[in-house]
Amino acid sequence: MPKDGAVPSGHTNHREEDMRISDFCFIVAGLSALAGMCLGISMGISQDFTLSPAHAHLNLLGWVSMAVFGLYHRGTGRTGGALGWTQVGAGAVGAVLMSGGLAAYLSNHDDTFMPLVVAGSLAALAGMLLFVAATVRSAAGTAAHPDGNKAPRHARASGRDRAGRG
Repeated sequence: MPKDGAVPSGHTNHREEDMRISDFCFIVAGLSALAGMCLGISMGISQDFTLSPAHAHLNLLGWVSMAVFGLYHRGTGRTGGALGWTQVGAGAVGAVLMSGGLAAYLSNHDDTFMPLVVAGSLAALAGMLLFVAATVRSAAGTAAHPDGNKAPRHARASGRDRAGRG
C-alpha cells in the first residue's frame, strides 16, 4: 500500500473507503451546522424569522442526518462503494437544494425556486431510502459469532470479527 494511505488501483480496502464516506458526511454536517448557526444568529439579530423553515431543514437534513450517516458508515465498517457514495451524495445534495431553495422561495415568494425545493426533497428522500437499503443490506450480511459479536460477511469468510479476532 502506498505511504499516503491511498488504495492502489484495482484493490479495495473497505475500511479506508468507509472512512472517506464518513469524513465526507462529517464535513457536510459541520458546514451545515455552521451555516445553520449563522442563519439562526442572523434571524435573531434582525428579529426576522421568515427563514425559520429553511433553518430547520438545513439543521435537520444537513447537520443531523449527515452526521448520523457519517456515524453509521464509520461505525459499521461494512458499507461503501456505489451504494454508500450514492446514498451520502443524495443526502448532501438534498440538504443543500431543499434548504437553499426554501430560503430563496421564502425570501421573495418567487415560484421559480420551487423546483429546487422539490428536487432537494426528492434527493433527501432518495438518500434516506438508500440509507435504509444500506442498513438492511448490512444487517442481512452479518452473522452471530459465539462471543455474541456480529461480523461483516467478508470477515465471516476468514473466521475473524471486526477486531481481527477469530
